Amino acid sequence: GFTPAMAALAPNGELWVTDTAGRVVVTMARQHMPMAEIPTAPGAHAVAFEGGGKKAYVTNQDAASVSVIDIASKKVIKTIVVGSKPNGAVWRRR
Repeated sequence: GFTPAMAALAPNGELWVTDTAGRVVVTMARQHMPMAEIPTAPGAHAVAFEGGGKKAYVTNQDAASVSVIDIASKKVIKTIVVGSKPNGAVWRRR
């Protein structure tokens, strides 16, 4: 029931792993125990964290969308419809 796509270390030290079934599993990096499961959309794939450490962006390949997640509450706060099969995600500071 779990097909990992990507893993990324959040600014607060949590490990975020996307699951192509449509969720993100959050654990403490060294404890390997799930802290939260965040429903996103089918095909959850890439994850990137914004520079301020408050939001995460998860691409959803099968839903043609990007889920914006509040890191503190671990809840999706917005879904952005994008083109077909969004793949990677990178946050770049200017």
